[in-house]
Order: sequence, then C-alpha cells, then structure tokens
Amino acid sequence: MLTAAAAAAATGVRVLSATSSQGLLYAMEMLYTVAGWRAPVEDYLKLKGRFRHLFEPQRDAAALAAIQAQVDGYWQAV
Repeated sequence: MLTAAAAAAATGVRVLSATSSQGLLYAMEMLYTVAGWRAPVEDYLKLKGRFRHLFEPQRDAAALAAIQAQVDGYWQAV
C-alpha cells in the first residue's frame, strides 16, 4: 500500500488527504519514510498546468530554485 501511495503522490495525486480518511495511511507515521523518496519540485510542477508559466516560454530557473529551497527548508524542519 505504501509503495502505491508514494507512486501516486509522485505523480501529483492528493494521497494523504484521500487515504487518511479511510484509515489506510496515517500521515504522521509514514512521513519520515516517504521524505527520503522525494523527487525534485520541478518534476511535480511540470505535471500541473497552473505552473506552466514557470516553464513557458522559457524556464524560470530563479523561481524554481526559490521554490525548491522553500520545500527543502520545510523538510529539514520536519
């Protein structure tokens, strides 16, 4: 179950809010395991149409680096 949830999360599916209500995956217990499986933020953002402005007409490297730094800071705090 965890592998399926992690794979779904990597493709942008809202896994924790969907499965925790079913009792299948309680977020806090699995957070530390899944944290080691992180993909770069850029991979996630490319899948979401609302972030297209970061990639088209040209890649906004500064904005992507700032977002990645913010996410990395979050994971260090956890």
